[in-house]
Amino acid sequence: MRVGVYLAHPRAGSFNHAVFDAVVDELRGLGCQVVAHDLCAQGFPPSLSAAETGTVSSAPDADDPEVAAHRREVATLDAMVFVHPNWWGMPPAVLTGWVQRVLVPGVAYKLGSADGEPAGLLRAGRARAEHLGHPGRA
Repeated sequence: MRVGVYLAHPRAGSFNHAVFDAVVDELRGLGCQVVAHDLCAQGFPPSLSAAETGTVSSAPDADDPEVAAHRREVATLDAMVFVHPNWWGMPPAVLTGWVQRVLVPGVAYKLGSADGEPAGLLRAGRARAEHLGHPGRA
């Protein structure tokens, strides 16, 4: 099984980092092929461009090589795990931006019309988000 594990916490040494490391170690110990990303440490660029905001037709190829690499990679995953704090009722901006820039039409789903039901394109049959703590305790 090929699993992507994504960490979205800007502070090294956080509890989220410890959970991320434990998840990666456990999955590898179970024989999974793990692709691990610390999105903050890697400097993932979360800001959407205007060209990336479409929802019906397939997204254009990503101009940013890192975004393009993540798009190619998610198509190869059997499962995804997201580790992040929940700040102000939402994940950090880097993870929101990753979702918006990577899980785009033509990569994660296809949509025939704006009011239609999406058809999934990813191999990953499941994703799990770990919402851990708040800024004071995360």
